[in-house]
Order: sequence, then structure tokens, then C-alpha cells
Amino acid sequence: MKLLLSTLVAAVFTSTGLAAQALAHAPLHVRVDASGPYLILVTAKAHRHYSEAIAVARQLHPAAVEQTFNPDDLPEAKKVLLARQPHYILLFMKPEELDVNFAWQWLTLCTQLNDDPLVAARTGSSQARRPRTRPLS
Repeated sequence: MKLLLSTLVAAVFTSTGLAAQALAHAPLHVRVDASGPYLILVTAKAHRHYSEAIAVARQLHPAAVEQTFNPDDLPEAKKVLLARQPHYILLFMKPEELDVNFAWQWLTLCTQLNDDPLVAARTGSSQARRPRTRPLS
């Protein structure tokens, strides 16, 4: 069944020219939104191992506040978020610190930062030891 479905999808893309259209588009250009405010949150484990990537984050966001946080103590992290009211949050965590339970708890926490029920801050995470040395293409 899976083979039949994948063959059917491939046939539709090929016959309709969708694959060619997707390849014909210009590359996606991205930019860093410098309007902030930014908050860089780093776990103790990540701070020891990801110093190079954290330094690049500081260069990209020189006005960002950097703070260490404990992923097992989200009530304390909530106090930081309420005090700082960031628009963007960059989390540096080790892969073993980031799991589905943390993700759901973090998402819930980000809905509790103001009066509306929507997520109040955009979050990005990094589990990279070193930043990329060449741009994505």
C-alpha cells in the first residue's frame, strides 16, 4: 500500500509539473528580525558545551539578555519571561534536555505570559555545538 501511494504521489507531481515548478522558484531568503526584544536562555549543560554557538547568538543579537535556566524548573523560567517580556526566545539546550514533555510544558508556559491565550513569544532552539561556517543554500 505504501509503495502504491508513493508511486501515485510521484506520478501526480511528475505529470502535473509540480516538481518542476517547485524547483523553478527562487531560493528562500531569510533575515534576522532585529526588532526584539530577544532573550537567550541557556541551560548549565549547554553553556559548558555550546559556547561557540552562544557567542554567535550574542553577535547576532547584541541587545539580548542572556540568562541560565533549569529546564526542570519552568516556574522559575516563567518569572524570567514575565520580567523580560521577550518577543523572541533562543533556547540553548543539550539534546537529552529537550523532549516532548518539555516542549509541551514550554508551549503552555508561553501562553501564560499575558492576558490572551495565544503564545506570547516565538521560541527557537539550538542543540548545535558549533554554528554553521557557511550559509545554507
